Amino acid sequence: MDAITFAKRYRLFLQLMSWGARVLPQQLYPLLIRTVGRWANPYLLHCVEIKSAMSTRFSPDKVRRAWLGWLDSHALFTLDFLHYDMFDADWLRRCVKVENPGLLESLRQSGGLLLTYHTHHQNTMCCALGLSGCKVSAIASAPEDSPMFAYIGRWAQRVNVGSEKHFRGGRYLFTNDKRQLARSIRQCLRGKKVLVSLCDFHQPTAQSPQGYILGRVLSPPTGAIGVALKHGVPIYAAMFAPQSGQLRLQLTRLDAKGGLPAIISDYLAFLESCVLDNPCCWQGWDWFHELALPDKSLP
Repeated sequence: MDAITFAKRYRLFLQLMSWGARVLPQQLYPLLIRTVGRWANPYLLHCVEIKSAMSTRFSPDKVRRAWLGWLDSHALFTLDFLHYDMFDADWLRRCVKVENPGLLESLRQSGGLLLTYHTHHQNTMCCALGLSGCKVSAIASAPEDSPMFAYIGRWAQRVNVGSEKHFRGGRYLFTNDKRQLARSIRQCLRGKKVLVSLCDFHQPTAQSPQGYILGRVLSPPTGAIGVALKHGVPIYAAMFAPQSGQLRLQLTRLDAKGGLPAIISDYLAFLESCVLDNPCCWQGWDWFHELALPDKSLP
């Protein structure tokens, strides 16, 4: 399946969800999620790969429920970003459950590097952090660099512009200008802001240690982690995904004493524990089949 077919399906999905969000009362949004969100979702084109990946760890019945939850999570994100301009303290109180409020307060006071995961809701998490008092910046790919930009670019820009309004002066740091990105990362971490980075994909370099997730090999990008270690700033991991009717924010502080290999190991171990508890929380099932099995011949 080519990227253009997926992009066209995604455009239709966003058009339908935007229409539904505009004409339906919010009481009917759960129905919108269970209809358009499931039956017009572009990720139906990836159904075989995602369910096959889930089936390596879960029973057929759990895979079925996790797949529907995965689609519902994506549809919820769509409805959320269409309403980012309406997010406020009341939305935060009603829709977000913070599992570790003490860690969130520490993050707010001292700033630091926050390693998170692809959950459909990473932009919404940044809104929640800003509404909680954190000064947020986030490393992201520029929308214009995506092959889907010609089809869904206006929605991608709406995600960024709408969420950035809640960053309390922070901004998205785009990866298409490596030199500027490096400067901005240093400035952000030295300024005790919260720098959000997603590292749950395979991008091996000479510096990146090998980690493991659900029995597969993953060597994530480590540039921001290296800067954080060099400057001695705190490093956290966060999972932010729907569970039991709310967006659940789980935080943990990563121990930097073991250096980069220990950070990567703990980061992926936290992801694995979250996925085993709530399989539909992770977008990574979409690329799980691309991750290699460990080489049994190595010592």
